Parts: sequence; structure tokens; C-alpha cells
Amino acid sequence: MFRACMAKFTQHPQLKYILLSTGHRTLVEHTKNDSYWGDGGNGTGQNRLGITLMQ
Repeated sequence: MFRACMAKFTQHPQLKYILLSTGHRTLVEHTKNDSYWGDGGNGTGQNRLGITLMQ
């Protein structure tokens, strides 16, 4: 997933700018449909996508 995110943000400079402008803020994939990549909708999920984007 890290490589896929790198490819996405490398190919889309505007998205890269938006991502980098978040600075050191915590990023959360807020979705009730996924407790692995997201927060499970209630904050109990693993938020792996958010963690990946913060690397």
C-alpha cells in the first residue's frame, strides 16, 4: 500500500501538495466499512491508511 500511495502522490502534484500541507497532523481514514485501513467509523479501527499517508 505504501508503494501505491507513493505512486499516486508522485503522479499527482496537486494531491502531493495537499498531503504535504497537512504537516504533522494526524490523518484518519474515517469509514465504518473498514476497521483495518480505516478507523471503523468509531475510532476503534487500525487506521492503516492514515498511518501509511503520514510516513
